[in-house]
Amino acid sequence: MLNRKVPLILARRFTTYSGAGDFETIAMNVAAFQGAEIFAWRGPIVGGGTFGISFEESTDLRTWQACDGVEPDTDPGANLEALYRPRFSQRYFRLRVALAGGSPVVTCYAFGYLLLRPQVDDQSEETINASEVAALDDADGLPGEVRSVAVATCASQTLAFVTAGTGGVHIVDVTDPTSPSVLGTINNQSLTAPAELAGRRVDTLAVIDGCAYLVCGAIGSGAVDSSGNGVTVFHIPTLRSILGGSPPYDFSSALLARTGTNVIALPGNGVHRGGGVAGANGRFLAATGGTTLVAANITSGTPGSWSAESPFSPSSPSIGNFLDVVATATHAYASVKSGSDYGIISLQHVPTISVLTTGVVAVSGDFGRYDADLIAGPGNYALDLALDGNVLAVSGDDQVALFEVSNPAVPAPLTAIGETGRNTIAVAAKDGILVVGADSAVRVYEAVTPGDYEFRGQVGHRDPFRARSSQPLPAIGDYVIAAAGTEGLRSIQWT
Repeated sequence: MLNRKVPLILARRFTTYSGAGDFETIAMNVAAFQGAEIFAWRGPIVGGGTFGISFEESTDLRTWQACDGVEPDTDPGANLEALYRPRFSQRYFRLRVALAGGSPVVTCYAFGYLLLRPQVDDQSEETINASEVAALDDADGLPGEVRSVAVATCASQTLAFVTAGTGGVHIVDVTDPTSPSVLGTINNQSLTAPAELAGRRVDTLAVIDGCAYLVCGAIGSGAVDSSGNGVTVFHIPTLRSILGGSPPYDFSSALLARTGTNVIALPGNGVHRGGGVAGANGRFLAATGGTTLVAANITSGTPGSWSAESPFSPSSPSIGNFLDVVATATHAYASVKSGSDYGIISLQHVPTISVLTTGVVAVSGDFGRYDADLIAGPGNYALDLALDGNVLAVSGDDQVALFEVSNPAVPAPLTAIGETGRNTIAVAAKDGILVVGADSAVRVYEAVTPGDYEFRGQVGHRDPFRARSSQPLPAIGDYVIAAAGTEGLRSIQWT
């Protein structure tokens, strides 16, 4: 295993500074590092005055500015140790201690680790612990371009609901991820399907409280036609009972809500390939791909019954496109496009939706770049989202950005995992395992500490995850069920 942390001592234990003024450490070249984790402590200030530490960077050793991730002149407090995570975007780094007022004398220390930038060459030296254990495609009764997957437990079985665009929705038994099998397909021409799905494209879905919420749109010329967009809901236990019989199947008795009747309407272009859905605490949320986020309260104990809310479109910040959404019981995180740029916002969705963040939080392709009031530069795409406890993972251009979200209103950047030369289109996170779907491979990382991931292995593909839709990588135990676009469905084990 490669050691990605390099020990660092900036101020030895009980280093003492005396008198008002600035005290800087010797500048060091940090071009090989993406940031640092620094534990800093100070004792009481003797003689009055104030204490502040700043983590600074420079390109020329003359002009210095505060590193991203830590406010300048911060103070951990008397007899307190604090953890700081400065992030680097320039060549040189130093620590500055500032004492002011009176005749201050203070004892302090600062030590920790420098964090190496992940390198593709380094990653190739790791032992490959990820492997593909099963695959399904058109030849196995799984036609269409596989775009998203959601899993549900029904009795003793684990079912995967697999959207395949005009190929419909495939229902796959993944109880044993090493031996998945297609049970049936909704909207396959060889089967009997509800008229509401006939000729429609199903790009994404959510499984909530025993129901499958299929987000549908009519097929237009190169985009989703806005006429008839909506959510069609099926009762999963009833679907499973129907599939226990003999084909052709009639799924109408499992249909709970229909496009055009009792439906969550999707305005504009509806959910398209950049859109995603999430469910939590009896709530359905959908990123429409347009300027709105839609939500509905799901009636407990009454499958398929809900009360839809008016589409949410904030005035500040102004959102051009809601791309994906993940949710907890009370909060949600959305990847968005604002103007020509991309980022994330935090939301409270109970009892109604409101924005918590100030502006759009940047997701930048440059390591260490972060500004809560700005948006990433063009081309740094914040697309797919995944949530593992208090760690939010965001796929973006050539990286996966990680944020600590214990305070949802202030997502704090942790690190960024580089995928040089690849588009990181899909991401899943569960129990400290991070799975990244890139242009050429599915790559697996493991958390050494919260937010600090090390490469574990990869499984190569020709063209995976082109769909860019919600939930392409749900995890089952030590497996991930991957929506691999034109290559169908893949089951990948990471242990």
